[in-house]
Amino acid sequence: RLAARTAADYREAARLLEESGRSDMVPRWEALLQAAIAYYQGGSFADAIRLLRPATQEERQDFRAWYLLGVALSLVADDPSRRGSNPLADLDEAIAALTEALRYDDRSHSIWGNRGNAYRRRALYAISHGGDPLPDLARAMEDLSRAVAIAPESSPGWNNRGSLLMSLAQYKTSTGKDPSVELENAIDDFSRACRLRAEDFIILTNRGDARLEKARFKVSRGQDPLPDMTAAHEDYQSALKVNGEHVTAWSGEGMLFRARADYTLSRGGDPTSDLDQAIACFARAIAGNPAHAPLRNNRGAAHWLRAQYALMTDGDPSAAIAAAIADFSKSLELDGNNAKTLGNLGSLHAMQARIAITSGADPSEALEAAIDDFTRALAINDRSALFWSNRGSTRWMTARYKRGRGEDATEELAQAEADLNRSVSLNPSSAETYFNRGLLYLLWEKWPEAVDDFERAIKANPSFAARCAPHLRECRQRLHNDNAEKSY
Repeated sequence: RLAARTAADYREAARLLEESGRSDMVPRWEALLQAAIAYYQGGSFADAIRLLRPATQEERQDFRAWYLLGVALSLVADDPSRRGSNPLADLDEAIAALTEALRYDDRSHSIWGNRGNAYRRRALYAISHGGDPLPDLARAMEDLSRAVAIAPESSPGWNNRGSLLMSLAQYKTSTGKDPSVELENAIDDFSRACRLRAEDFIILTNRGDARLEKARFKVSRGQDPLPDMTAAHEDYQSALKVNGEHVTAWSGEGMLFRARADYTLSRGGDPTSDLDQAIACFARAIAGNPAHAPLRNNRGAAHWLRAQYALMTDGDPSAAIAAAIADFSKSLELDGNNAKTLGNLGSLHAMQARIAITSGADPSEALEAAIDDFTRALAINDRSALFWSNRGSTRWMTARYKRGRGEDATEELAQAEADLNRSVSLNPSSAETYFNRGLLYLLWEKWPEAVDDFERAIKANPSFAARCAPHLRECRQRLHNDNAEKSY
C-alpha cells in the first residue's frame, strides 16, 4: 500500500509540475523534465516518455533528459502489457537517446551501462526471432566494459556485463559452439558484483543461472554437472534468504531441479523427488507473477518430464500430460508467440503419438499436431536447431508408422532428412540430432550414412554409446550381409 501511495504521490507531483510548464514560473523544458522524473519514479513510463521527447528538443544539451528518455524507452520495450507491439522501435530510440546523452557526458558509467543493456536487449530480440545478434552483442560488450572501467566499484556494472556474457554463452550453445569461456567470465563478473554487494539477491540469482548453464553444457558433453548444480542451488538459496518472494530465484530453483531430474533420468535413476521440487518452485514463482508466460512453460516442461518417466516405468502418464497441456495452453494464452512453448507442446504431442503407436491406436492426429506446433515455432525462430531436429524426428516417426502399414513414406523420409540436415547445419555439435538422423537412415536402409551419424553422436557425447550400440550392430551386420551378397 505504501508503494502504491508513493507512486500516486509521484504522479500527482508530475501533474502539478506539468501544469507549471504552462506558466512563466520555470522554463518549460525544465518543468517537463522534472514532471517526467516524477512520472518515471511513479512507474508511469509512457507519460515520462511523452514529456521527455519535447524536453530534449527544447534543451538539447541537457544530458539528463536524453538519459532518462533512453532508460524509460528500454523499460517500455520490456513491458509485457505491450505484447504485440514492436520493441525494436523503442530500443532503437533508446539507443539513439543514450548516444545523444554521451555526447554531453561521456564519463557517466550509468549512461554507458544503460546503452549496453539496450544493445543486449536488441540482441536478445534478434535471437528469439532468428536474426543475427552478434553485432549488438559486440556493441553491448564494448559499452558495458567501458562502464566497469569508469566505475569498478559499481556492482550493477559487473552484474550487467555478467548478464551480457550469459546471453552470449547461451547463443553459442544454441549454435553448437563452446560457451565455457563466456560462462566462466560471467561467473567471475557476478562474483565481483557479489563481493561489492553480498546481500544482493538479484546478483546471487544471476550467478546461480550462470552456474546452471555451465552444468547444462557439461551434460551435453557427457561430463559431470553435479558440482555446478550444487553451487547454483547454493546461490538460489542465498538469494531466497534475502528475499523469499523473489520470483526469478524460485524460477531458477525450478529450472535447477528440472535439469537435475533430466540428468538423473538419463542415467536410469528416479527423478520423482527433483520433479516434485521443480513443480513446487515454479508454483511459487507463478504465484508471484501469474502473467509471466515462461513460468507456465517451464512448469509444463517439468510435468512433461514426469510423463516421460511414467512411460519408462510402465506407469500412467495421463495426469502429467494433462497438467503439461494446461500449463502450455496457459502460456500460449499469455503469449501466443512464445516459440519455446510451441516447441514443448510439439514434443508433448509427439509423446502422445508414441503412446498411440505402442497401444495400437492411430497416431496420425497427434503426429500432425506435433508437426504443426514445430512449424509454428519455426515461423517465429527458424534459427533453432532444436525445433528443426524435433520436427525431423516427428516426420521420421510418421514415416515409420506409414512403412509399418505398408504405405509409401518416401516424402516423409525426404522431409525428415531435410529438417535434420538443417538442424546439423545450425548446431553441428548436437549428439541428439546425429542420433535421430542415424535412426532415419536406418529406416531408409542407408547403412553407411547411419553408421556415420551414430559414430558422430558418440563423439559429440560419449554417454550416447549405449543408445547407439544396438543400432550400430544392426547397421554393420546389414553392411556385412550386403557385401557378402555382392561377393557371391
